[in-house]
Amino acid sequence: MPPSAVLRGFSRADPAHPAAEKPAARRVICRHTPCRRGLAAYRHGMNPATALIVIVLLVAAATGLGLLWRRRQGRLTAGSGRHNGAPVTAAELGSVEPLGQHATLLQFSTGFCSRCPGTAVLLGNVAAARSGVSHLDVDLTHRADLARRFNILQTPTTLVLDGDGRVRARVGGVPNRAALYAHLDNLAGTA
Repeated sequence: MPPSAVLRGFSRADPAHPAAEKPAARRVICRHTPCRRGLAAYRHGMNPATALIVIVLLVAAATGLGLLWRRRQGRLTAGSGRHNGAPVTAAELGSVEPLGQHATLLQFSTGFCSRCPGTAVLLGNVAAARSGVSHLDVDLTHRADLARRFNILQTPTTLVLDGDGRVRARVGGVPNRAALYAHLDNLAGTA
């Protein structure tokens, strides 16, 4: 007992005394709990085996989706989906440079895209190596209408246009140089 309590004249029977016995707390039973064990069942959390299985399944699903996404990056897809037949002109793209005589590598990029400068160099080299092929780069930051028209969901995205300005192939991500050369050879063979 603290000395100050003795000096003030408290007894243990006095409720203000620090060592006085407190009445027992009533047990509250919540009728909304799913089991009769009360909240004690919720303190322990999930079964460790179940938690491990959930974690393994989440990691496997994320890995599978990541590998699928990575597999599709840089792959050349014939056509462009919705706008396969409509020709594109340089004026619609806002370009002062004309489209290529045989093909045009049309790159869509943005200012904050980290892979776009490297893609521009790659496409510029491919265009310089082939006669009649040009490379145009369109910044989608200022041309949201083109992003909607061509369904651009990521940057860089490259469209391969033939000599008439029709979309013949589409590449999401950084294109594969060999696949671009092969597709340009096919376009030159059909022209």
